[in-house]
Amino acid sequence: MTFQVQIIDNGSLIFSLEFARALELGRQQQGEPKPVAKVESDGVTRLIVTALDDLSIGRRQLFVESAAGGTLRLTNLSDKVSLRIRGGRDLDASDTRTVSLPATIFLSGDRIATFRKGPLEPDLESLASATLAPGQGSEFAERFIARPTPEPSEEAEHLVQVLQATMDVFQCACTAEELHHSAVTSAVKLVKFDRARILKYDTGTWTEQMGFPDDGAMPSRASHHVLNMVLANSRTFWDTGISGSTESLANVDAVIAAPILNSRLDVIAALYGERLHRPGINAILPITRVDARLMELLACGVASGLARQRQEETTRRLQTRFEQFFTPELARELEAHPDLLVGRDADVSILFCDIRGFSRISELIGTQTTFEFINDVMGAISECVVKNRGVLVDYVGDAVMAMWGAPQPQDDHAELACGAAIEMLERLPELNRRWDSRIDRPIDLAIGINSGRARVGNSGTEYKFKYGPLGNTVNLASRVQGATKHLKTQLLISHSTAEALSDDFSKKNSKRKLCQVRVVNIQEPVGLFELTPCRGSSLYDRYEQALTKFEAGEFKIAASELGQLLDAFPDDGPTLVLLSRVVNAIFSHPEPEHPLWRLDGK
Repeated sequence: MTFQVQIIDNGSLIFSLEFARALELGRQQQGEPKPVAKVESDGVTRLIVTALDDLSIGRRQLFVESAAGGTLRLTNLSDKVSLRIRGGRDLDASDTRTVSLPATIFLSGDRIATFRKGPLEPDLESLASATLAPGQGSEFAERFIARPTPEPSEEAEHLVQVLQATMDVFQCACTAEELHHSAVTSAVKLVKFDRARILKYDTGTWTEQMGFPDDGAMPSRASHHVLNMVLANSRTFWDTGISGSTESLANVDAVIAAPILNSRLDVIAALYGERLHRPGINAILPITRVDARLMELLACGVASGLARQRQEETTRRLQTRFEQFFTPELARELEAHPDLLVGRDADVSILFCDIRGFSRISELIGTQTTFEFINDVMGAISECVVKNRGVLVDYVGDAVMAMWGAPQPQDDHAELACGAAIEMLERLPELNRRWDSRIDRPIDLAIGINSGRARVGNSGTEYKFKYGPLGNTVNLASRVQGATKHLKTQLLISHSTAEALSDDFSKKNSKRKLCQVRVVNIQEPVGLFELTPCRGSSLYDRYEQALTKFEAGEFKIAASELGQLLDAFPDDGPTLVLLSRVVNAIFSHPEPEHPLWRLDGK
């Protein structure tokens, strides 16, 4: 099999060579001709690609040999210099790799080597400059303004009309399919090609995406020579006078291909046009440079349209992602002021909530129903967060983490968090009515809230966005939630949260101090308060009286008061827990740090 290599410098073809089995590329050595030149050395064809003083490439840099299936095996002969391969990872020093064709190797500066199958073909015509990628229009404008303005002519007027029609076409295109259709129809109707196609490039293969006209006729095979030059140089190439050169192009007089680039300057597709052979007419209808510019304009229109669609899709995904965490109003503000998401310190309230006995429930109702159950309960919990202007930070199994006070400051963040927690408890009767016949126990929640200073921002990665807080305030909130099982209650808040509640809030809801604890992995003690919807003060007042006696070491008086309290409120978990601590202090001994209670579990 025959292969060809082309050396391209700064977008211009400067050397072509045909080879069959093997080829070595490298820097000029003493006694060798100036680059670019071919020499035979010890039975090996050697291609000198750069000058002696170009130390960016080795004297013996790359060895190329044919491999199975029409591929090439590349060996980096240098033990220091790696080579970049377009569309693939670098060929490291002393590394060997097999590549499919066409392949492009970046040698030195703007000098590249392209490899492809087949013998050399006649030189092609091309535009002088590389095609602009999406977002590079300002560069073209600067070059264009610097040129003198030509005198108006009929051709110029026609060109302006074509440009206006082209702009109208692309402004109406909303999808990739519509962009492709606009490009191929405009190439035929406006630039007067007989056929046009969009060819997508992916991992060495060109695939037709759309063609026009779609008249059922079998299209000719695209000229891979033209397409490979487009791929290697990222600019428009065309070939006039090729009729009869190959069987696949027997009915074609001229072909052109303009690259469609992404924002990284990679060729992702090409706009391909053909002018067909007309029987009985000897003259070839040439492709002019104006034709080439118009085709490139259409290709740039497709590239810009695709880039715009990707940006709009990214924006839509970001908007959806924001609205999953924030209220729609806050999501819109964050879109307008993304700097609010930058990591910073803020005063926040953190809420953790999970479903008690979830493992037992999921085992009872099975996997399919578990998803329905968790979506229903988590949906109700999340609704309470959003309704009270909170941020949904994360879901972990049957647990929810929420935050108030960021990304926007909220002076009443503690009250908002507590209000959301109370609403969660008030939603339980409704949830239990829906699930009473399907689970063997009432749905119950464990909620903990802590307020303080935290670092807030995107704590995720570029792969998964996660806006939330980090720091001791968060860890303590989690421990407060875990303490609910020790104190046999549903909702606990820390001392810092309790202090931040206004008198008006406290009149509508009841809170009582339960104890002072030291939790796992946090040295500073924390006061814990139970919070419930207002239901009278008798229980709370009598409990706090007994707690005061207990903390003062008057254990027998505390035991008597708690016993009477249990008679009146037999289902009150905190009273039962405190009584057990009092009894233990009487018959055994108080806790080592009495009245501080060390919680061993989370």
